[in-house]
Amino acid sequence: MSRAFVLLNSDLSDLDSARDLLSALKKVDGVVGVYLVYGNYDAIVELETEPARLNEIILSRIRPLEHVTSSLTLIAA
Repeated sequence: MSRAFVLLNSDLSDLDSARDLLSALKKVDGVVGVYLVYGNYDAIVELETEPARLNEIILSRIRPLEHVTSSLTLIAA
């Protein structure tokens, strides 16, 4: 199993939008944690999955979500 942290930027403008995004992220297979943060990023998503699935999950399941504008992925060693 691999662990990765995906730092997300978003266009969130209100609390309801933030709740919707968090709810959608929690439903993604492989997500073990979702955290709203302050600073340069709006949320951190913690993933745990097979290494071969990381790319598919990030590109096909997380980045297309409404309100996600960009991401940075950190793979833990």
